[in-house]
Amino acid sequence: MCENGSVFVNGLEAKPAKEVKLGDHITLNFPSRIIDLEVLSGFSMISRKILPEELYRVVSETRIPSGGDLWSENLS
Repeated sequence: MCENGSVFVNGLEAKPAKEVKLGDHITLNFPSRIIDLEVLSGFSMISRKILPEELYRVVSETRIPSGGDLWSENLS
């Protein structure tokens, strides 16, 4: 995803090796939705099995409507 320019950290396009830290905001741009995350834990400090809920929280998720659904359009 980073190679496609679909990942942003604190508003800047991220490279695959970008390190994230506590408080960073990550935006993931998918074709059908945009997800904004907040980092809750530093990844370099993990020494035990940890749940995803402890690493980040979803701030928002926005669905992008597809433009090809003719059934929902009013064609009259």
